[in-house]
Amino acid sequence: MNFTRAAEECNVTQPALTRAIKTLEEELGGELLRRERQHSHLTELGRRMLPLLQQCYDAATSAKSLAKAVQSSDVAPLNVTISNSINIALLVSPFTELFRAYPGAHLKIHRGSPAAVIEALKNGEVELAVAGPLDQAWDRLDTWPLFQEGIELAVNSDHPLARRNEADVALAQLAAEPVLSRIDWETSEELSRSLSAKGYSPRTAHEVETDQDLLALLEANAGVGFVSLTSPRSSNTRRLKLRDLDVSRIVSVYAVAGRQRSPVATTLLNLLRSADWSSFGVSEPA
Repeated sequence: MNFTRAAEECNVTQPALTRAIKTLEEELGGELLRRERQHSHLTELGRRMLPLLQQCYDAATSAKSLAKAVQSSDVAPLNVTISNSINIALLVSPFTELFRAYPGAHLKIHRGSPAAVIEALKNGEVELAVAGPLDQAWDRLDTWPLFQEGIELAVNSDHPLARRNEADVALAQLAAEPVLSRIDWETSEELSRSLSAKGYSPRTAHEVETDQDLLALLEANAGVGFVSLTSPRSSNTRRLKLRDLDVSRIVSVYAVAGRQRSPVATTLLNLLRSADWSSFGVSEPA
């Protein structure tokens, strides 16, 4: 509450500080300070405004510090979208290498359906995307295939199909089984076509959007489900090969053709393209 010391701390003259306070008071519509020699004090409005104005000041200071850090590469922001059908555990190794190369990397990971993945790329919300087949839904997509994986059947460990000695199952054995359906799964259309070609029409029991939700319903023994090889597993479920059905999908990294990428995005792209995915049981893309 000392105007002289306040002016010195702000590196301005005392009249300039007084004018600035006056301008702020006019903007807020009332007195913030009362100057009474040794008894200058905040008004009621001033006391109420102080924490809010402190927040404004702190936010402005933080923004300035962040901008400086970004310009000096101490912070490297990167927005990435991953489709709902991709197990993020697949990306641990590339992310580890990215953080080693860019200790200041600041990842913002989005999740979504295939349509949401494309939209995020279109509007510049993200620089890279990892997803299954997007069927070239947009002609400006740059696509780098990463690996190819098969589609399996997942069942609860107590399900009769799981208690057999066989490691595979025929479609005919699924005739009466309720099937958990994935909404907006990149593999849905190809899987449906292949099943129809074999004369099998799944009896849909429940619909889910993510692998985690599908896994939860499998653990509740609410049905059986078609899943990709790398989708999350649990000790309460069992995987079975599909004896008379050969369906697979290619997982790729996507970016927008012709759009400049940041150094940290380029690094992650190169790490993904050079990664060894064989430990996940997948194969090189055909």
